[in-house]
Amino acid sequence: MKTKRTHPKPRRMPREGWTVAEVIDLLTLGEPPGTCDRCGRDDLRFIHLLDHRAWPESIVTGKCCAQRLTTDYDPTAEHALVLRARRRDRFPDLERWDISARGNPWIKYRGATVTVFPKEEGYACCVALDDDRTYRHGFKTVRDAKLAAFDALVDMLE
Repeated sequence: MKTKRTHPKPRRMPREGWTVAEVIDLLTLGEPPGTCDRCGRDDLRFIHLLDHRAWPESIVTGKCCAQRLTTDYDPTAEHALVLRARRRDRFPDLERWDISARGNPWIKYRGATVTVFPKEEGYACCVALDDDRTYRHGFKTVRDAKLAAFDALVDMLE
């Protein structure tokens, strides 16, 4: 005797036809490693958000699964994030950092002037590019302020 199914049959994830919506560097965002929704790999630094017209939400994958699921995978997006991460890691230690008359670290970088200075709660940074200035504060160390300044500068340049 055949029993009648009382719940809907689970849908299978499509195996092709996905498009890359975004590539994200989780380490730069201070997030823990991601997990691939397709294969289960759980040590992803760079995640690819994929969309499909027949699937209700975006899925998270790594590079290999994104390549398998999409027909137009472009490796330059992840490569650009890798290069940005390398520049960010080196930025606080560049030899071009100088000390101002007030004793604050500063640097000219990609047309902008970046200054790090002490604040009552730690350190802050200022990034000045043309007539645009942005401030970020609340950092425990000079290095953290320099990394935040790099992120602010990249945001201003994009």
